[in-house]
Amino acid sequence: MAGEHDDADSAIDHTAPATVHVEPGPYLWRTLRAQASGAKATSGKEALLYTDSRLASAQDRLDLGAATVQVAVGSLADPAVPAARVVLRWWEYDESDAPLRPDHAVLVDNAQDYWLGMHVDQEFAAVLSLLLGVRMRSGGTIRRYRPDDLAGRTDLVEHVVPTLPPRAWSGRPIVRLPVGGQELVSLDDVAPRVADLRQVSAQHAVTMVRAASVFSDALWVCDHDPELAWLHCVTALELAADRHDRDHVNAVELLRKDKGKKNFEEASAKGTEALEHAAELHRRRTRAEKKLHTLLVDFPPVAPAVRPAGPAWIRVDWVDQADLWRRVEMIYAHRSARPHGGVQFPAPLLMPPLVAGAEHSGGADDSEPVWHAGGLGWRNADLPLTLDAFVHLTRSCLLSWWASLPTAGIG
Repeated sequence: MAGEHDDADSAIDHTAPATVHVEPGPYLWRTLRAQASGAKATSGKEALLYTDSRLASAQDRLDLGAATVQVAVGSLADPAVPAARVVLRWWEYDESDAPLRPDHAVLVDNAQDYWLGMHVDQEFAAVLSLLLGVRMRSGGTIRRYRPDDLAGRTDLVEHVVPTLPPRAWSGRPIVRLPVGGQELVSLDDVAPRVADLRQVSAQHAVTMVRAASVFSDALWVCDHDPELAWLHCVTALELAADRHDRDHVNAVELLRKDKGKKNFEEASAKGTEALEHAAELHRRRTRAEKKLHTLLVDFPPVAPAVRPAGPAWIRVDWVDQADLWRRVEMIYAHRSARPHGGVQFPAPLLMPPLVAGAEHSGGADDSEPVWHAGGLGWRNADLPLTLDAFVHLTRSCLLSWWASLPTAGIG
């Protein structure tokens, strides 16, 4: 906590003369890799992370190498108000040889590969939200310190307590999350997963942290603006799907196949760099559904640990990939119609399900409308999944994809 330091702080090498060249990437990723490379710790910060879930750990502090995590002592007096439950304390390293900020031209052309617009605490909160399946946001820095002053000084200039927007429905939540004191969420498995993050490439780290950020935004607003949560979840899947596609598809060959010989030769005449740039733009802008389908096939979501009780129609067959893709494809169609045509998601998908915990919003009869809402009668075919089920699907796919990423050398 504030004013204290621990063994992890003492273990940091504050005198090492080494600097380290680290590629552009998430601040969290760069910090973890810099520490692992033996870079010199120059200063440190402490931040509070807020959640409406009850966290616990068998350890007093979790050591992440360049950072330590501690569960704050306290209670959730009001589950609707997120409380400061995690203290994150991290070191910053001498990266004087590293291109911390790509020049403007590089950034504009490659913003998807480099820029996240978040700090270490914000990135860590997003990653923690994905790993634990809880709402989590950073309020910002509360303390700054140096190697020669581990207690440091309090700094609340940038600290803002995040507020949770009110529920759109006063009854059951739309997405079931472990809020309040309903159940304990353990932090004990976090450290090795965060260590996994520092082992991946800069490009994979950017995609992973960005997808985690979008997913955490979905959890934060799901009971207030469920339609936005749907859009965020699809975006998180698209981010992983595009990176997975990029890892396995030859963009130049794809351009040759799709554009024909004449157009390909015209692009080739502009030089190798221009050809590769054009090919990558083409790959990103095409095959959206195919990329998403490949992600779901390669990293199929597992069924929730707790299935809803009741009639069979409220449960989804998580093993039948064809049926699951049919459902996701319908969600993707709703997602595409929203920004491009202004067509809202079906009203029942924006409400708590008829049966608590249901994975499917419809009913047992496919021939007649099963739900009247938003001025229309909705059939089963219009309601493929509940938002609760889609949040689970998104998180399951993202974590499986993360676990599959190849490791990259450090140093």
